[in-house]
Amino acid sequence: MRFFKEYKYELLMISPAVLIIFIFKLIPVIVSFSMSLTKWRIIDTPEFIGLDNFVQLFTDPNFWNAVWNTLFYGILIIPSVLLGSLAVALILNAISKGSSFYKAAYYLPMTLPLSIAAVIWRGGFFGTFGFVNNILTKLGFNSIQFFSVELAKPSISLVYFWWTLGFCSLIYLAGLRGIPQTRLEAASIDGANTMQKIIYIIWPSLKPITLFVALYITQTTFRIFSAVYAMTGGGPSRSSEPLLYYTYNWGWQNFRMGYSAAASVILFLMVISVYLFQSYILRED
Repeated sequence: MRFFKEYKYELLMISPAVLIIFIFKLIPVIVSFSMSLTKWRIIDTPEFIGLDNFVQLFTDPNFWNAVWNTLFYGILIIPSVLLGSLAVALILNAISKGSSFYKAAYYLPMTLPLSIAAVIWRGGFFGTFGFVNNILTKLGFNSIQFFSVELAKPSISLVYFWWTLGFCSLIYLAGLRGIPQTRLEAASIDGANTMQKIIYIIWPSLKPITLFVALYITQTTFRIFSAVYAMTGGGPSRSSEPLLYYTYNWGWQNFRMGYSAAASVILFLMVISVYLFQSYILRED
């Protein structure tokens, strides 16, 4: 009780945010966990079946294919966005003239919903008529089948990289502006080159920013849906189907809500596991 009396005003200030998180985040997670233990086809009464949904999940090759696709998106997108956005932020931080224009140009894709951006790039990648292959053929290169089994996931990852790079770059740029210039000037006086400054001063100072950006990219990448839906529909031959799309198909195409909830629980545990790993790697010394 002493804690509540001492921090009553602080608790009052954060209570609306806590209430929103509880209603729209925590309660759905609890409902999903409980629903995953039932057999429910929306129109029927939920029937408790224990872990049967998870047993069926783990014996379904399409589930493991969706898990691998989700991990593949993460392996492609998370490191590339982290390194790319940091590189862009370092360049923008070094530019004195026209920096506002470049900031706006990099952030511009983020003003579009990802589904709209995916539709635009689908047109750009489509067959030999898309503007990407049109440019390639005019330059003397062969056209590329961007939506083949081998290239569907990299093509979607490229669109996501383009869409989110500007936002993450601005986050890093804000972190760079918070690093005291005296530390960088002292390093220059000691003879440190640019790479040494990045490794020994800039990178350690940006660890909290990197953790935030990594968490943001992870939870959006592992829940990638709209780009897949708009560009490939999970095809060809389910080669680009992530776990969230697999969950959607079972829940809203086959109306097996309990089975769909079980898949969403696995996805939730995957995101939490990757987040804990990132927190361990990027922990403060």
